[in-house]
Amino acid sequence: MPTAVVETLDLSEIYASYDGSRGGRPWFDPRLLVGLLVSGYCVGVRSSRKIEKATYESVPFRVLAANQHPDHATVAEFRRRHLEALSRLFVQVLRLCEKAGLVRLGHVALDGTKMRGICLPPFPWLEA
Repeated sequence: MPTAVVETLDLSEIYASYDGSRGGRPWFDPRLLVGLLVSGYCVGVRSSRKIEKATYESVPFRVLAANQHPDHATVAEFRRRHLEALSRLFVQVLRLCEKAGLVRLGHVALDGTKMRGICLPPFPWLEA
């Protein structure tokens, strides 16, 4: 499933950054790293070290990584280098989920009001 999602994403912005002017090509295919990041975020695994560990221990991550094991530094550097492009990719993923009927997108408003709680019994040492 995540591989099908990654195949539908527009990764041209990420591939354009590997034009060869700084030498070489990416060590791991960007589709592989994007797939690992998207899947990690979907299941609540955000740490690059935990993503690396999952490529050894978790069958779905192992399949996504094609039995390759990118180092946590590679995952973290990829995320840092392509942070803006990845944020746009996650919007694309949300749009795909909306088309599939998995989510309904709208606006969320957060109120920053802070109120003092009164659930504690009175303690003499807390009163001034």
